[in-house]
Amino acid sequence: MKNLKSNIRKDYLEKRNKLKEDEILNLSNIICEKILNTNSYEQADSIFTYINMGSEVQTINIINKSINDKKIIAVPLIIGKHNMVFIKINSFDGLVKNKLGIYEPVFDKNKIVDSNDKSLIIVPGVVFAENGYRIGYGGGYYDKYLSENVYMKAIGAAYNIQIAKSVPIDDYDIRLDCIVTEKEIF
Repeated sequence: MKNLKSNIRKDYLEKRNKLKEDEILNLSNIICEKILNTNSYEQADSIFTYINMGSEVQTINIINKSINDKKIIAVPLIIGKHNMVFIKINSFDGLVKNKLGIYEPVFDKNKIVDSNDKSLIIVPGVVFAENGYRIGYGGGYYDKYLSENVYMKAIGAAYNIQIAKSVPIDDYDIRLDCIVTEKEIF
């Protein structure tokens, strides 16, 4: 199963990485606008989202709008093997690049935000199946976090080229509530 997921991941990363910078920006704007217009965003008190890297759907609009809307905005910080916490931010100031090249906040236990039934979580990934399952980067951070925490909704942010009919599923994989692309919502 691991090799199968790895091969699928590689194929879809190649497709995604072929997107040009202006395509990434335009498609990300459409995807973020759709997420920001959901009832889930409106009803959420806190927004947990990734900070994009490489060719991922850019989340800057979601972060900025959440800050402007006075919502709690929290971004992930990896703290050990397969463990991740979300740290409250008020701006992009103070973020540092980790060893993987991902911008993240500096650890401050006083800024850890616990999710609750009013938390909306925006989830990255490489491949998303129409039924809500996904293949991420292989670390298991989001599946572990989603399995151990309460949240209102978990939304995958993806380009339409990242959608597959199905993906192989392991016991630990967590199904997202929906996936938002520039073309539709699954």
